[in-house]
Amino acid sequence: MKTLKEAILADPEKGQTFWDTLEKRASESRYFQKFMQEKARHLTETEGTLQGDVTTETDVTNALGVVYNQIIMGLESHHPLDFARIFKTDKSQLVVPIGTYGEAVERAAGGTFSAGEKTTAYVTVDLDKEYGLDTSWTKAHLDDAVWDVLAEQNENAGYAVQHKLCERLVREIQNVQAAALAGGAYVTIANQSAITWAEFLSMLSTVDVAETGPADYVLVSPSKYWQLLALDEFVNSLYAGTDEVMRTGVAKTMMGVTVIRVSEIGIAANQVKYDGGSTADLIIGETLTGSVQGSSTSILMADSMISGTFGGTNKVGIVTAVPSAGAFENNQLLTGDTSSGTVLVNTTPGEWCDIVALNSKKALSLVYRRNIEIEPFQYPDENRYGFTTSVRAKADTLVPSAIAVGLCTAA
Repeated sequence: MKTLKEAILADPEKGQTFWDTLEKRASESRYFQKFMQEKARHLTETEGTLQGDVTTETDVTNALGVVYNQIIMGLESHHPLDFARIFKTDKSQLVVPIGTYGEAVERAAGGTFSAGEKTTAYVTVDLDKEYGLDTSWTKAHLDDAVWDVLAEQNENAGYAVQHKLCERLVREIQNVQAAALAGGAYVTIANQSAITWAEFLSMLSTVDVAETGPADYVLVSPSKYWQLLALDEFVNSLYAGTDEVMRTGVAKTMMGVTVIRVSEIGIAANQVKYDGGSTADLIIGETLTGSVQGSSTSILMADSMISGTFGGTNKVGIVTAVPSAGAFENNQLLTGDTSSGTVLVNTTPGEWCDIVALNSKKALSLVYRRNIEIEPFQYPDENRYGFTTSVRAKADTLVPSAIAVGLCTAA
């Protein structure tokens, strides 16, 4: 793996000028000055000497590299993204080909073959999203901060970015209409609190039978993860003989499927398909006029709290794809009243969706326009000193029929 400096110098859009600017800003940053002091003290306490490795790099170069590495540790420790197909591009748009193989046939009596070219459709991914966070301290807090606190906050920055990217991938799954999924419908899970081995196998077979390739990942809520571990058949299929299954939430099986515990589908409110009640259906992509009533035909997950009434009795609800006026778009914030597109749903949980099987080579994509970056900042007038962590990336759905979603029909 390249160091931060090597990666920037090798980037044709950044190069030496960008690195020089970043190093200068870091050298002037109160946060990085404190980090360098604590790094030196930490080495003295742990090694008894500051000899260490001989290096020609400046202290601020080393500090930038260490901060970056600690952020990357936060990325790698949580919320695996392996269940998506990863792309990198230097463009603002990436066109991903989705191919269908042709068929070889017997030569016809006339001496010809029928056409059998591989047909190709495309999914265009616009790199119009950027995610990140500010990590900052007051001057007084920074004066008192020790190495462990600084290092933990750095790792938290990586964790937060990884959490957001994982959430964006999960949201893509949740926004697929049932008819577009593998099998053209949800897979029935009879009881939300106790999945069976037959139901787990049904999730896998639904993807395989859809002829988009067999499932190689299963994403589950924490509660569903422990339900699976209560099944003898599942435990007997595990490949790992260590504590990895318990410690990491990643269970590799001899069936060619890796089961991942994903917290983004784990909170109770996040798993609910809300039954909105009396009239019509709440559909993603629907143009809003007045108040919207009805039940979801896709999975709506928790991001925003909304309140109000419709049909006389329905009160407060939580949904992800919260629209303002116009099209019903994923993660759009709620604004205005019923005349500008308020969505009102029932708080009573209807059906639960907290298990997903998919083929990672077909189902989803995660495209990076810019890998994770750090930028020092300080705003003395606001008493804020720290750095910004950001990434430019976009999650998108490639082949919806390579995804199976389990629907728990009873609590």
